[in-house]
Amino acid sequence: MVFVRGYVRLVTTVSDQLQKFALVSGLSANPEKSCLYFGGVGSDVQADILAATRFAVGDFPFRYLGVPLNDGRLNKTHFETLINKVQSALNKWSSHLLSYAGKIQLLNSIVFGLENYWCSTLFIPKGVIKLIQRFCRSFLWNVAEGHRGFYPKSWISCCAPYGEGGFNIKEILSWNKALICKWLWQVETRNESLWFQWLRNYPLKRCSIWDLQIKIHHAESFRSMPHIRDCLLQVGCASNGKFVIGHAYELFRAVYPGVPWSSVI
Repeated sequence: MVFVRGYVRLVTTVSDQLQKFALVSGLSANPEKSCLYFGGVGSDVQADILAATRFAVGDFPFRYLGVPLNDGRLNKTHFETLINKVQSALNKWSSHLLSYAGKIQLLNSIVFGLENYWCSTLFIPKGVIKLIQRFCRSFLWNVAEGHRGFYPKSWISCCAPYGEGGFNIKEILSWNKALICKWLWQVETRNESLWFQWLRNYPLKRCSIWDLQIKIHHAESFRSMPHIRDCLLQVGCASNGKFVIGHAYELFRAVYPGVPWSSVI
């Protein structure tokens, strides 16, 4: 993928960069598998660049490493792959005779493993989170999809730790925020990654992410983060200079009073 934004004075700049990339890496771009995404570029310049590179024009949204990318806000339809994976896994397990302990183990180890990659990359829309939680709740309490059933506990209380009367299931919204916190921490502290260096030099304009003033021209991912960033500024989540996701998760999740019978159960 090649993104071109703004006025391009020389069309050969793009092809020169591709040649340098091929010289350094030993890899050459395949025109049949590569696309160009333009922003703020005139149609005449677009035509010249396309002629020089022989690439096709790509359309948003598209998927990169399995994750949806869009030039605007992501909605529920962009997460159909994740929703279908979770639903198909739960439907497959529903046919087995499993104890509640077994179901909780599956929810924690496999279902939330499917979401972990997405949660660490994107802000998951609340509508998608509610839908996945509904699937998980119905699976746990043996309620057929689309039917009303009896739920002994609310899902949010099921996600509480054992010591607070819950089942220690990861609560997706809070876990999503905690993983995004880790991403913010890495942007500020990691220097060996070329990706994080690019973020600091261009979108952030060498400004600390803690001091960054969110503006309308920033990407959707940046405009969605002020609340999470401000919470981290109030409560530190670092231990010996390393970010601890568990501390951030405790910051965002709902807290319940402790119960005396948790050790017996």
